[in-house]
Amino acid sequence: MFVIFYDKPVINFLFLLFAAFGVFVGAPAVLLYLILIKFLYSLFVSIVISSWENNEKILVETTETRLEINFRGIPVKESTDSLSNIHFKSERAARSGYMKLLTTKLIIVLGLLWLSITNASDIFFSFQGWHQIVYSSVGIATVAFIIVKLLRVLKLLLDLNSGRWFLHNTLYRTYTYYAAYTPKIDEAQELEPYLAKVFE
Repeated sequence: MFVIFYDKPVINFLFLLFAAFGVFVGAPAVLLYLILIKFLYSLFVSIVISSWENNEKILVETTETRLEINFRGIPVKESTDSLSNIHFKSERAARSGYMKLLTTKLIIVLGLLWLSITNASDIFFSFQGWHQIVYSSVGIATVAFIIVKLLRVLKLLLDLNSGRWFLHNTLYRTYTYYAAYTPKIDEAQELEPYLAKVFE
C-alpha cells in the first residue's frame, strides 16, 4: 500500500532523473513531493489510522503477503500484513475521516505549488540563452506536475462532498461498518479502496 513507485522501472528511473535535475536547476518541488507526500504524508496517515483503530473508531482491513526465500539452501518464510482499507461506523464518519486526511494533503500540495511557481519564476530571470530555455522548461514542467496533483486532490474532495463513491457495509459485533470504494481509472468495472486514492 505504501509503495512509492509502480512496477514500471524505466518510467520510475526517468522520473527520478527529472526530480534530481529539478533540484540541480533550482526546482526541487517534485523531489519534495516524493519526500513529503509519498513518505512523510503516508507515515502521517498510518499514524492517524492507528490512532483511530486504538480508539475503536474504525476497523482496519489488512492483506497478508507471504514470501519464501531460499537463503543458502535454507528456506526462509516471511509474511507481512499491509493496510488495504479502513471501515468506519457510518458514512458520515467515513466522509469526515477522509476529509481530514485529504485536507492535510491539499495544504501540502498547495505549499508545493507556491514553491514550484516561485522557483520557476526565479529560474526564468536567473539564466540567459539556452540555459534559460532548458531550465525554465524544467521549472514549468515541475509546476505542471504539481498542478496535476492538486487537481487530483481537489477532485477527490469534490467526489467526497458529492458522495461519488461506493460503500460496502460489514457487520462486526454490534456495529455495521462502512468501507468506501471508487472505480479504478484503467478498469471501469473494478473497484479499489478509496484509501488507495489518498496515498496517490
